[in-house]
Amino acid sequence: MLLCIRQLPLPLFLLLCAGFAKGQSQHPFRKIYSLEKPDGTVYIVAENHGSMPFTATIKAKLTNMSSNVALPVRLTVLPGEKTFVLATFKPTGTGTPTWHYTSRLLDGIYTGHLPDTSYVYQLPYRLPAPTPAPTRVSMANEANYFLYALKLPDKTPICAARAGTIVAIKQQEKNFRITNGNLIFVQHDDGSYFSYENISKNSVVGQVGRQVAPGDTIGYFGGNKQNPVFWFGVFYPGDSLTMTVPAKFQIGKQIIRPQIGTISSRTIR
Repeated sequence: MLLCIRQLPLPLFLLLCAGFAKGQSQHPFRKIYSLEKPDGTVYIVAENHGSMPFTATIKAKLTNMSSNVALPVRLTVLPGEKTFVLATFKPTGTGTPTWHYTSRLLDGIYTGHLPDTSYVYQLPYRLPAPTPAPTRVSMANEANYFLYALKLPDKTPICAARAGTIVAIKQQEKNFRITNGNLIFVQHDDGSYFSYENISKNSVVGQVGRQVAPGDTIGYFGGNKQNPVFWFGVFYPGDSLTMTVPAKFQIGKQIIRPQIGTISSRTIR
């Protein structure tokens, strides 16, 4: 179930803040937490102060309480959305009311169906003209995890592999061991997003909200001596986990499907 979210009016929010907040979770820019009022009413509230949409799944066990939405519920919270009531639990007036809820947050917009696996991506980088394009792209050696890796020359331009919108940027790290120390996420129209990971510090071209076309330069690779590999992949929020899908790439007149390589030093989010 995908829930459309309405902003909580400020007077109601101020009233709720007089209650007791608990369960704040997961991330300073992405929050789901509960507010409990003296009369026993519980509000489950979400905030998104980041630049990336997220999908949340809420489950709850209620005893002698009712919910205003059918549970479990899956919902999308867009960037800039602040202080939304996602669910309200109220005592039924019979017996002692008890409640417990859990939530899961995943980057991206849940659509309920697989991304378009027929799409042919451009290579997400551009080598100097004399350099021959590769005929093989390595895939990280992890079962059912379609993450791709290449060793590229320093200062290689990183390019959009598909049209979309830049929704997340991190570019402050240098010599970082994990692959997503610096990254760019580009959201596509089918709910998936392309991750461009281990880019150079402060190399992003543009900002969050920029619309990109295939081939547009969005950053540069290089400078990380502890992890000198460019990583990329297509991600989407599944029912309970962030998933990846296999991708195929256009190289000249050829279409290649990456094969499993020998690279295995991947720190998964």
